[in-house]
Amino acid sequence: MNEDVKVKFIDALLSGEYTQGKGKLRLFNNTVCANGILCELAIKDGLVGIHRGTSGCGYHMTSPLADGRIVKSYGNNFPPNIVFDWAGISYDYSRTLAGLNDDGASFEQIAEWVKNGTNGL
Repeated sequence: MNEDVKVKFIDALLSGEYTQGKGKLRLFNNTVCANGILCELAIKDGLVGIHRGTSGCGYHMTSPLADGRIVKSYGNNFPPNIVFDWAGISYDYSRTLAGLNDDGASFEQIAEWVKNGTNGL
C-alpha cells in the first residue's frame, strides 16, 4: 500500500468520522465499509474520476475514451480500479479488507491489520 495513503487510511479508520456498514461500499444510511473509506479518501485527495453516487449510495467512476466520450460506471461492492492504483493495493487486498469488515472486525481492528499486516488480528 502507498505509504501516504496507508497513514491517511489508518487515521480515517480511527477518526470516528465514519460509521461502519457492511456488505457495500456506501449505504443509504450514510455508513461505509473499510473499502468505502478508501473511496472517500480518494475523493478528498482530488482523485479525478471518482464521485459519490447521487442516489445516496455507492460511487460513480468516469473515465475518458480516446475519442473524447466519457464512460460512466457505478459500483458499490469494490472500489474502482483507479482507487486500487491510487492506494497501491490489489483486488485481493481489497477483498481481505471487505472480509475483515463484513465478518465483524471493527475499524480499529482493521486499522491494526493495515498497520501490521497479517499479524494485526
